[in-house]
Amino acid sequence: TFSLGIAPLAKRGSVMERDFYGHSARRFGALKSPEEIGRIAGERAAARLGSTKIKGGKMPVVFASRVATTFVSSLLGAISGPAVARGNSFLKSKMGVRVFAEG
Repeated sequence: TFSLGIAPLAKRGSVMERDFYGHSARRFGALKSPEEIGRIAGERAAARLGSTKIKGGKMPVVFASRVATTFVSSLLGAISGPAVARGNSFLKSKMGVRVFAEG
């Protein structure tokens, strides 16, 4: 396999943000170009500039696909038999409790 990735920094005044983008392919010819990978990573880092943290609470959330994949993977790991049996699942005390909204 071939892979290429970058973690650029974006800066505006004294504020700096970092993000990452990478791509892997079985064939070198199928690998995205360094320019495209750099553009995507740069756009992601620049989009973080000026962002603010939100207060915690119950609210509807829409996840970007790259975040949703990690979220679903963590959830599947938490509900797996071995994680529950070892007692290291973050859902271990939620048996019978709804963890997602209906729908």
